[in-house]
Amino acid sequence: MEPPNPAWLSYVVTSKARAHIRSFLKNQKLNESAKLGGRLLEQALKDLGTDPSQLTEKSRQVLLKSLKLLNWDQLLGEIGLGNRLAAVVARQLVPEAPKAEPGRSIVSSDCSSAGRRATRRRRSPSAAPRAWW
Repeated sequence: MEPPNPAWLSYVVTSKARAHIRSFLKNQKLNESAKLGGRLLEQALKDLGTDPSQLTEKSRQVLLKSLKLLNWDQLLGEIGLGNRLAAVVARQLVPEAPKAEPGRSIVSSDCSSAGRRATRRRRSPSAAPRAWW
């Protein structure tokens, strides 16, 4: 049996069928966002130099309690939906990770001046020089 399709909502007759389709689609969205959130958090932890498998259950529970969330999948779902940043959550999980040097910038001085030139305002057509006739 194939899973429900969002287009089916316009074809079903009963509200019960419509409710079941909506419920399935919502759960599918949550599952996909939790998987994405897991991948994003794993990458953020690796960027901090931490092995994601080394996280303890205690550190997870402390974080969940501070964020007022019920379970780990709920946190991963919020990361996957974009409600929380994976880098911020990773920093909360591993507060002793080394931080970037405060004086260093990601953008070099050459790139920053080129960016400024590209964002200058252009003259509007009405401000263009007019012909003498």
